[in-house]
Amino acid sequence: MESIQLKTNRKGVCASKLLVLFFSLFFAGNLSSQCDATIGGVYYFCDPDEMDFFVGFTVNGGSGTFNVVDLNGNVTNNSGYYTIPRIAIPMTGIPLSPSTSEYIQFGPFSNDDVFDIVLQNGGCTIPVLSGSYTCVGKSNTNAMCGATVPYYEIVFNSSNAQEVDILENNRGGNMGGDCCGDGRAVEFKIEIGTGIAGITLTGEGAGGFGNATILSGSVMDMNYCMNADSSELNDPICLEPGINTVIFIKDGNDDNSYTITPVPSFNVISIALTESCDMYAIDVGGTSEITWTAIDNGRGDGIIDPGLDNLDCGSGPGVNIICNSLTFSYNTSVHGVIDQMFCGGKTYKYQVATVDSCAGAVMDTLEITVYPDYGINLSFECDDPQSVTINSEITGNGSTCMNYLYNWVGEGVMTPSLSGAMPGQTYTLEVTLPGLDTICVVSQSITIPDVLFDITSCPPGGNALCLSQIPAATPGSVVYVNVCGTSEMIFVSETQDMGSGCVGDPLTFTRTYTLDIDGDPMTTNDQVSCDQVFIVVDDVAPIVTAPGDEAFEGCEAGDVETVSNFAYSTISVDITNEDYTTEGLMITEVCGIQSVEYIDEMMEVGCVVTVNRTYTVIDLCNNSNSDIQVFTITDMTPPTLTGGMNGSGECTGSDPSMNAGYIAWRDSHAGAMTTDIC
Repeated sequence: MESIQLKTNRKGVCASKLLVLFFSLFFAGNLSSQCDATIGGVYYFCDPDEMDFFVGFTVNGGSGTFNVVDLNGNVTNNSGYYTIPRIAIPMTGIPLSPSTSEYIQFGPFSNDDVFDIVLQNGGCTIPVLSGSYTCVGKSNTNAMCGATVPYYEIVFNSSNAQEVDILENNRGGNMGGDCCGDGRAVEFKIEIGTGIAGITLTGEGAGGFGNATILSGSVMDMNYCMNADSSELNDPICLEPGINTVIFIKDGNDDNSYTITPVPSFNVISIALTESCDMYAIDVGGTSEITWTAIDNGRGDGIIDPGLDNLDCGSGPGVNIICNSLTFSYNTSVHGVIDQMFCGGKTYKYQVATVDSCAGAVMDTLEITVYPDYGINLSFECDDPQSVTINSEITGNGSTCMNYLYNWVGEGVMTPSLSGAMPGQTYTLEVTLPGLDTICVVSQSITIPDVLFDITSCPPGGNALCLSQIPAATPGSVVYVNVCGTSEMIFVSETQDMGSGCVGDPLTFTRTYTLDIDGDPMTTNDQVSCDQVFIVVDDVAPIVTAPGDEAFEGCEAGDVETVSNFAYSTISVDITNEDYTTEGLMITEVCGIQSVEYIDEMMEVGCVVTVNRTYTVIDLCNNSNSDIQVFTITDMTPPTLTGGMNGSGECTGSDPSMNAGYIAWRDSHAGAMTTDIC
């Protein structure tokens, strides 16, 4: 969709939405967003009898029951020229008499009172009128028609163009006066502002209006009645900009009701843009007989809409364009797509001519500038875990144009990017073009996630007997969130304190996993970390299993060398650096051995020698354990006897035992030989 800028030749500025606000110098009727009734038709009424004043107004639409209140307390709530205890606006929408609106004349106020009039209904407050006023010196007819002429003051302009209704009020003045003739009068002071050419005055009441006279003029002097314009009821009364006096004169003294309706001047008004920002609803005020003509825009680019194909009175583009209320919608099929070749827009100019009810033949021009369509894409990049920079990209046919205006709503930043945006917050960028900043705004919002990047689960730590028992790093088991990019890496670093890792002096081992979202460890503002901690304490003694017991034949303790690689010793022998595994000594120790020793102890009972060999293992934290190997040494082989012979000899005496030969035989064991291993 294209964006449009509209202007007229008289203002030469960008058009804006015409907000229909009942507001002027004298009153404000903006509807609070929580309320469903509007205020219009505000006027001042000067009571000729008391010379104080009332404030009249109309309540349109809405539902419920409202109180009329002067916040300054000058008038009792709900009091008025008409006795209205409360203003009842039916929720059913059934029309009230005499019409669908409720008419109020609130007061009286003393001259120069400062007031602040509102409607109230519970928590709903609708402003009506605030300021101060006096009736003194206001009426111009007193000198001509007497001091009892009722006086009304009304303001009409482009922001306040609602009719004013005045109910059942009598006229005043002296019958037969210089100005009033044989009738009595009502004076209306009408202030004419921008967009208003005059008024129509209608009325109703007893006696009819066949003999009524209406005088109007902007100069009030003693010749007023002679010089004033004379009009009939219901006819347009053309007035000059500024203050005008209108006097209604009629025979008799009956009560009348009046409706004063502003007559708009001839002008081209942009009422609204559609939400797509490529369509205008256009009203031509002050006339219904109009002529539309496409004219050159004067820029020398040849852009013109000769077939009025951008205009639609309801019968289709370019068909029967004679209405005073129509839409402008850029016709792509006729004029082509607007792209980056027209970053400054394509301007179409139209001439509108008519015969104005007050000004006669008049003419106005309308310029509409159509820009390339564009949209917004928002993305963000992380600055650190707590802030991002939001970047914008213009899309559409105007993506390469450079003349955009940026506004980050509520941030006071007017650049394409917004830095320092916080997680969990929503940010809105409005983009428009010069001259369209109040009527054509493209906006886009982005919500930053609550968490930008963070580690949500770290590998668990624990306890370990020694460093060698700590498992290897597992970066793949780190669970994390990262909405900032796809180049993340997990870096691992390890530290340990000076503890020995023994009971009473634990060692703390810390493994840090660092998530780096751009993969560059040198930039630290885009990193988050978690620690895996192990407490190292070796409080478990080695497991010692001595070699199996040995039983063998032998004679003494030293014989253990026949079955062991280690000699018998009653003094501890350090075999830490020996190959004790071939001996059959089994040691289980995961954290490291400080020493391995053995010592022997011998016991002898009869022919059995027992050697208890104790192996003792001490780990690096002085935890120790022992086990015993038993050697049983037994002499199990009897002695052997070999040789020997019978002896003979001469008997040399009476005692054979004294025989020398016998003695020699005996002493030589008869030549026998004995052996024994022990």
